[in-house]
Amino acid sequence: MLGTIERAGQVLALFTAERPEWGVSEVARELDLGKTRTHALLSSLAHVGLLHRMQTGRYRLGFRVLALSRVLLAHTPWREVAAEEMRVLAARVGGHVGLMAFDGLELVTLAEVPGTRPQERVAPQNTAAGRVMLAHRSSRTVQAVLAAHPGQATASSLEELAADLKTVRRLGVAILMHGPDSQRWEVAAPIRNHTGEVIAALNLSVAAPHFARDGAVLQREVMASAALISTRIGYDGPSSFPRRGSE
Repeated sequence: MLGTIERAGQVLALFTAERPEWGVSEVARELDLGKTRTHALLSSLAHVGLLHRMQTGRYRLGFRVLALSRVLLAHTPWREVAAEEMRVLAARVGGHVGLMAFDGLELVTLAEVPGTRPQERVAPQNTAAGRVMLAHRSSRTVQAVLAAHPGQATASSLEELAADLKTVRRLGVAILMHGPDSQRWEVAAPIRNHTGEVIAALNLSVAAPHFARDGAVLQREVMASAALISTRIGYDGPSSFPRRGSE
């Protein structure tokens, strides 16, 4: 039973904005499964509404996924608190502000200001928000995330990643260049709940010239906003985060 559930999770993870449709043969090849087993798995997921079989025989995500997403968002009240502070942050410093969290081994976007933009499928370790989340996860989880995104890191970069995660954990912020041409920079800080657990990351993405001019200010603002969100949702532990607008 557990193996079947894990396979179902692997199938659902294949559906992205870039590849919203999959055929039986494609899924079988991607997951290294037999076509008969793959067909049965896809049919079962379609039967419960998690997938939808089109007339072409290909599959898309089913509306049951949307219904579950609505339930999740409706019962994540701290997301609204975060959205309020995200709007304030965006108004103060500009750029694009995102609220990120882990869904299994994938980094997902829970909210964005302003609006939404096309989502890139980027390995968590290659984003500032992902590094913030990984910095507060066990080494086993980090290894599982890396294994889920093969080809994203070399042996030398794995050592660099481990060192960087340690620094992120100590400083409470991650700063990372985003894009092959250094076009944008990301700054991210952790959001903690009432138990002190890091449940999400607040991420700011700005153009390279903006970061070159105001990098230190942007870092302070993101950390202060993340700290304020954490406080508003019940975290009252120690914090070295600067206050919003401090110099």
